[in-house]
Amino acid sequence: MNTSYSKIRHIHESNIILEQRRNKSYLNESTVTQVMWTSCGNDDTELTPESKKKLEMGDKVGDKQYYYFSSEPQDTVGEYKIMDCLGPEIGKKNDLEILNYSGKNYLSKNYN
Repeated sequence: MNTSYSKIRHIHESNIILEQRRNKSYLNESTVTQVMWTSCGNDDTELTPESKKKLEMGDKVGDKQYYYFSSEPQDTVGEYKIMDCLGPEIGKKNDLEILNYSGKNYLSKNYN
């Protein structure tokens, strides 16, 4: 009897771990390959691979997928830092969105 409960508990714990891994989808694992951001000086720059790893999927509301940074990215363009120009908050799940403009994906602050 103890063996059965032990197996059930092990299967349950394994399922929880797998579900957490599946839900923690990073942008660099998705179909979006190039993400641009616009600096405060109006320069368009591609998000670095290191920053893409920090950009996680947040909530999906209707047909909109939101994103957030799990930790602060270090992307800069001259004197402009991405955090200052986009104004995101670390860990806020509905903070950012990706908008397609002129065939390019742009990271943008979600003001809703």
